[in-house]
Amino acid sequence: MIIGGFSAYSGVVDWAKMREIADSIGAYLFVDMAHVAGLVAAGVYPNPVPHAHVVTTTTHKTLAGPRGGLILAKGGSEELYKKLNSAVFPGGQGGPLMHVIAG
Repeated sequence: MIIGGFSAYSGVVDWAKMREIADSIGAYLFVDMAHVAGLVAAGVYPNPVPHAHVVTTTTHKTLAGPRGGLILAKGGSEELYKKLNSAVFPGGQGGPLMHVIAG
């Protein structure tokens, strides 16, 4: 697995090249875009979703929403999806924060 993500890197990442490298060695490309998700949503930073097997982000950093997270996955194996699913629920996911949802 190749992991791409950053909190203080000001450069622009070539996600297509990262995927090309991952494919050339038989690795998954995993991207944490929490710190640039708002820029991606606004269309001013390259979107990793078309290139990465798995993309994670938060909803409360640059998306300015309530505290939460997203895992986006595509192009992987059934085994990868099962591992992601079992890692999230019931392992890592707790109950919803109703006071946050209610505002």
